[in-house]
Amino acid sequence: MYDGILRRPFLFEHWHKGFVAALAIWLPAFSVATWAELGTEAAVWVASGVSCVVVLSVLTYREGFSLNTTTQQYRSYIWVAGLRFGKWQPLPPVSGLLLRPYTTTHFLPTTAGKSNITRLNTPAPTTQMGLVTREYKWQGLLQVKDSPIGIITAYTDYEDAVCIATKLATVTGLEVATAHA
Repeated sequence: MYDGILRRPFLFEHWHKGFVAALAIWLPAFSVATWAELGTEAAVWVASGVSCVVVLSVLTYREGFSLNTTTQQYRSYIWVAGLRFGKWQPLPPVSGLLLRPYTTTHFLPTTAGKSNITRLNTPAPTTQMGLVTREYKWQGLLQVKDSPIGIITAYTDYEDAVCIATKLATVTGLEVATAHA
């Protein structure tokens, strides 16, 4: 049996959204608690409790991968505050393990909220301003016959990808291959 982390979110972007969501949910929670006539102090505590649940779920969020060789099943799941959400699937015949480089680009536009069309029948601008960052990671793959990609076991840096592949090779008895960029 193997159970490990598939991917952790791009932290700053993910945490930023979580804290904004917690702040955005605080006011409606406060309004509902006030409407229920709990009193101002109790309403603050209720709204803060709801916001803390949102922040906790954001801070503990990650994606995982499990492989059970005795039942020949695998799953990709979401892990939030100790709870796993994912469905077990039958494991197809696997021919090997592959590590390969993987790049993700994150783009944050600086012109958010502005219309791309200034006048009717005027084309949108061809240049969009924003911040770009690239994440260079490695994918761990279980190679499956007749599948162009296979089953993804990890998105992580090289050292962690090698460690995960070694653990999976021990469990499955498969060889590990590395595709270099």
